[in-house]
Amino acid sequence: MSRPTLPRALRIAQRIYGPAFEVEDRDDTARSMRDWAALDDTERSFALAHLSYLNLRAQALVAHRLALLLEAHGQLTEQLDEGLDALAVALAPIAEAPIDDLDVHGLTDDAAPAAEE
Repeated sequence: MSRPTLPRALRIAQRIYGPAFEVEDRDDTARSMRDWAALDDTERSFALAHLSYLNLRAQALVAHRLALLLEAHGQLTEQLDEGLDALAVALAPIAEAPIDDLDVHGLTDDAAPAAEE
């Protein structure tokens, strides 16, 4: 089975921001914090806006995939209901013929016994 690819928004975020946020130890964290503090307000605003934009794109992708999943679930439910209905008809018990109707060829001389009261 092939490994699923990451959504494009996440790949972009990892490529651009990964070195700053995917740190392994305290020294790397401190270095990232110093780099962030060294940015001016415009650079920080742009980075935050860019991260927000990537987040919105990722959320839109999730919403789209959930809508596709709900549609497929609805179709599957409908097909299952139709299949179960057809199966119920196929497995329905056949009504038994009354005993009077069994001698359709007149092979017996006996009349059907009357029902006891």
